[in-house]
Amino acid sequence: MVGEAQPRRSAPGLAISTIIGDIVHNLRPALDTLAYEMAVPHVGLPLKDAALNASAFPVRATPHELDRLFTTEQRNAARSRCPALRRLP
Repeated sequence: MVGEAQPRRSAPGLAISTIIGDIVHNLRPALDTLAYEMAVPHVGLPLKDAALNASAFPVRATPHELDRLFTTEQRNAARSRCPALRRLP
């Protein structure tokens, strides 16, 4: 009908920013799950508290802290397969 007010539509920017915010918010739990699933074959089930905490994302804040999680043999194996790890002390 003529003269009726049309419903107000939300701005497209609001919808897109909401979707992006949801994606970013869900990324951390997804990375936590990935880290957990990668830890299970090496540690066994069920993970003990220390291993469970170590499997959260980010695994460690610094490369040195991450390096301490592995034995010398494991570090050398990883470094032989990944050029970026070869630069670590």
